[in-house]
Amino acid sequence: MDSGIESSNTNLYNRIHPTLNRSFLTGATTGVSGGLSDACYKPLLDMYGHGTPIAGIIGANGTGMIGVNWNVTLVSLQVLAYNHNGYNNCEGKWDQVINAINYATSYGIPILNASVGDRGIPPNNSALKTAIGNYPGLYVSAAGNHGNNITTTPYYPADYNLPNMITVGGWNPTNNAPYSHSNYSSTKVHLFAPGENIFSTEGATYYGLQTGTSFAAPFVAGVAALMRSQSMYLDAFSIKNIISRNVTHVTALNNFCVSKGLLNAYEAVRFTDQTFIPCAYGCTVNEQTCAANCPNTCSQEAINMGCNPAIPWCWDWMVTCISECEQDCTNTYGTSCYRGCSY
Repeated sequence: MDSGIESSNTNLYNRIHPTLNRSFLTGATTGVSGGLSDACYKPLLDMYGHGTPIAGIIGANGTGMIGVNWNVTLVSLQVLAYNHNGYNNCEGKWDQVINAINYATSYGIPILNASVGDRGIPPNNSALKTAIGNYPGLYVSAAGNHGNNITTTPYYPADYNLPNMITVGGWNPTNNAPYSHSNYSSTKVHLFAPGENIFSTEGATYYGLQTGTSFAAPFVAGVAALMRSQSMYLDAFSIKNIISRNVTHVTALNNFCVSKGLLNAYEAVRFTDQTFIPCAYGCTVNEQTCAANCPNTCSQEAINMGCNPAIPWCWDWMVTCISECEQDCTNTYGTSCYRGCSY
C-alpha cells in the first residue's frame, strides 16, 4: 500500500498479481504537463518512487537483487503519488488509505506493508482505526522518521497499537545503532529492522540507496510472507508474536521497542517451520482442520483473559494452550498432524 510499483522493472517480473492492483487516489488534475496526472490512476507506475524500492525489498526476484521473499506475489494498492508540482494534486489522503485497507480485507490479502503515516491525524479518526482493526491480516506499519518517542508524541496509525499491527523502527547497520531519525517507543514500536542506506529497486531499470522507516517495514513484511509460505494457517496475531519473540536482542534497543531487538528472519521462519507446518503424510482432513484452528482459538482465549503475549509468562501459556489443543485433536482424530511440536 504505497505509491505504486514500477512493473517494468525486471527485478519484479512475475512477482506482481495480474488483476488485483488498484489505485485509490482521487483529485488528479487534467492537463498536467507531461501527462503525469494520468499516472495518479496507474498502480503499476510509480511516479513518486517510494513504492518500487519497498516492493524490491519484499520480493525482488534475483535478477539484479533479491528480496526477502523472492517468490512472493505482490499487489499494488496505490495511495500515494507525485506530480510535477510536487507531492500534492495526486497526494493520497487518509480516505484513500481506508479504502485500500477495506479492499485488502474484501480480497483476502493477508499482509499489508503500510509505509505511510502522519503526526497530524486526530486520535479520534475512528474510520482509519476501525479499518485497520477489521483487517484480518497483518498490518506492518513504519514507525516514522521524526526521532520522537511516539508514546508521548503520537504518530499515526502506529499509535493505535492494534493487535494485528506490528510497527517497525529503522536501524543503522553501519553504526550498529538506531537510525537517528527513527521514531521509537518501548510500548508501541515492536522491533527494529535495517532502515538506512538500503539497496533496492528504483524505476524501470535502476537501483539506489533508501533511508527511513519506510524501508525497514518491508523487511518485516517480507519475513511475514516467508512465514505464511511455511504455514498458511498462521493468523496475524501469531505472525506478529513469533516475529517479536524471535528477535536478536540488542542492548541499544532496550528502551526503544517492545521486543528490545532486531528482526531475525532465520529464527522467525525456523520457529514457524518447527511449530506450525502440517506433516506431508499421515494427516487426516478432520485432524488437520482441528489443529489448524488451535492458534486462533488460543490467541482469542489470550485476548479474552486480557493477556499480552509480549509478556513471557503469557506467551508460555498460549504456546502450552496450542500444544494441548493439538494433542486433543490427535486424541480425537487419530494421527499426529504436526511435526516438531517441541515448544
